[in-house]
Amino acid sequence: MLLDITQSSKNWIRCLRIASFRLPTAKPKTIFHSGRLEMISVRMGHCRADRAQFRKQPAMRLQSFSPVILVWMFLAVPTLGLARAFGVQGQNNNDNDIDAWTVQHFRLASEAQRQNNLGVAEKEYQLILSRRPKFAEVHQNLGIVYHQQRKYRKAVKTLQVAVSLKPDLLGAQVFLGIDRYMIQEFKSAVGSLEKALRLNPEERQAGLYLAFTYLALDSPEKAARQLRKTAQYFPEDVEIAYHLGEAYLEGVRQRMVSLQQAGERSALRHWALAISSEQKGDRDGTILEYLRALAIEPKNVELYWRLAIALRKAGMADLSGAALQRYALLNPDRDLESLGLDAIASEPSGDQAAIAAHKDSYERLWESLPAAERGDAWPGVADEFVNQAIGKCALSTSGSEVEASLKLYRKGDYRGAAEKIKGRITGQPQDWPLAFLQARSYFLASDYDAAEQVVEGPLRNYFHLPSVALLRLEIESQLALRYFGLVVAKEPNSDRAKLLLAKSYGATGRTKDAISTYQEILKQAPDRLGIHLAIGQLYEDEQKWPAAIEELKAELALAPDNALALAHLGHAYEESQDADQAIQVLSKLLETHPEDGRAYADLGRAWAMKQNPAKAIEAFERALLYDSNQHNLHYRLFQLYSKMGDNLKAKTHLAAFKAGEIDKQKKLRAATADLLKQ
Repeated sequence: MLLDITQSSKNWIRCLRIASFRLPTAKPKTIFHSGRLEMISVRMGHCRADRAQFRKQPAMRLQSFSPVILVWMFLAVPTLGLARAFGVQGQNNNDNDIDAWTVQHFRLASEAQRQNNLGVAEKEYQLILSRRPKFAEVHQNLGIVYHQQRKYRKAVKTLQVAVSLKPDLLGAQVFLGIDRYMIQEFKSAVGSLEKALRLNPEERQAGLYLAFTYLALDSPEKAARQLRKTAQYFPEDVEIAYHLGEAYLEGVRQRMVSLQQAGERSALRHWALAISSEQKGDRDGTILEYLRALAIEPKNVELYWRLAIALRKAGMADLSGAALQRYALLNPDRDLESLGLDAIASEPSGDQAAIAAHKDSYERLWESLPAAERGDAWPGVADEFVNQAIGKCALSTSGSEVEASLKLYRKGDYRGAAEKIKGRITGQPQDWPLAFLQARSYFLASDYDAAEQVVEGPLRNYFHLPSVALLRLEIESQLALRYFGLVVAKEPNSDRAKLLLAKSYGATGRTKDAISTYQEILKQAPDRLGIHLAIGQLYEDEQKWPAAIEELKAELALAPDNALALAHLGHAYEESQDADQAIQVLSKLLETHPEDGRAYADLGRAWAMKQNPAKAIEAFERALLYDSNQHNLHYRLFQLYSKMGDNLKAKTHLAAFKAGEIDKQKKLRAATADLLKQ
């Protein structure tokens, strides 16, 4: 069950779910945001999410564990009597091996580091390494100094030396993984962080950053799994709960994208859109999407129950009653009084005018549904595809347990239904429908952890099925809300709670409130990574380019290697017609991310502003090489090649542009036709 938190908290946590349910209008590449709630905003044909195709922002990590304490935990502080503990490779391990000069300078360096006098610490460590180049612990401490200075690339190079000399040096492995994450070398970061966890499974920061890295690699289920492992050692850790919520929300977003790709004629897609509308408080959208789903699959039992609830909340008691009667007809085993529909009151909302205006449409859509007969939807667990698969299992020679489980399910004893087939699921391919039945039963019994275990176990090879995607979406949505609720309940005035509030404001279009809340966080923690970037993105959405530029520059002052901030800054300069600055910033970005198609597109426009068609052509060609979806660039190339007198290439790009436009129009007409049919 959900935590009992204040109604206002519930409202804005619900708003957070909006961002995860929003569907991109362009094909998504990789959506990354520090809080994993990157809203998809479309402006001038761009999907902002695409800007992160090759970049993941390693920022806005609200760590309750002090970075200073983390540094102190791993600082090596040798003395003459502790020489053996360091095991310096290539040298004798005796007390005399570390001379008094080395100890003295190490003490000076470590003391300077503890006092945050990092320049002195850096020089002292470098001095020691000039005499003792194989001293692994000194390489580790110097790498940590670079980390504290946010010189992450230098830190990586130095820490690589440390672990090559001493692979079991835990601190070096932890910081190497963290700093590889910070410079977006995610696959390498996984290796370092996994090594650190093999050395110490309870290493909290390694567990957290391994999860962050999995999120950056678009594997939210791996991230959630790792966070759950780390949470076993820190069960009361609110930060872990916060990031678990992030991981589950990213999972929800991925499921929504996959269901969108199922097409307009998929009942599951409309079911998912109805859930999305429900979470946003959009009653009109909820009702319409459930009706559209039923128009495609009129024997889907659960959809009638959900529709009945939505209609009742909208104050349409007659139509709600009709939906409930259809539910009872298709599932005669269920006692309607046990559903508690009478306890659900009408809840006026902001879209009452839209509901009233569309009442006739609801009634026409309802009347267009085909008639049903008693028990016509057996077994009535999910969509038609799943129902047929479960029905075959029930009709098999060993199906008595399945039939008993289905009977309990249809009566509403969901936990009993799940437990009934526990021993029947063997993990064989033919058992996946039973695993689905069990997971759905646990979900409807509000046992989301048990449902998740089944999904990640017997159903793990069936994630590609839209039916499983929808089930995962529902489970992950509830788990995300649970963990965010935990954060708000335990730390209602914390930075994490404020961050959730700011994101909820941003997700619902309250930009001023979002910016104001982010600024409150900055007052308490002016060096917090990712906050300036979040504000800059909000200004960018409103095309307030000077304000966006200032915020993005502030972010880069804190983290010069932040590729996402560089990309947004380059784009902001291009939009504000500052070609020189755009070229400088984008060129720096492309040195480390040479396959970023969106950055090349911005660079091409900047060179075009500079009246340099040759360089503009080169940039636009690279943009299309790395991201062929930017078909509008073909027209820019047609213009540039025409200007250069290369008519053959100009015609080629004009033909490519026209082909892209035709394809876009075909898709638009098909989508419009589907809507008209419905």
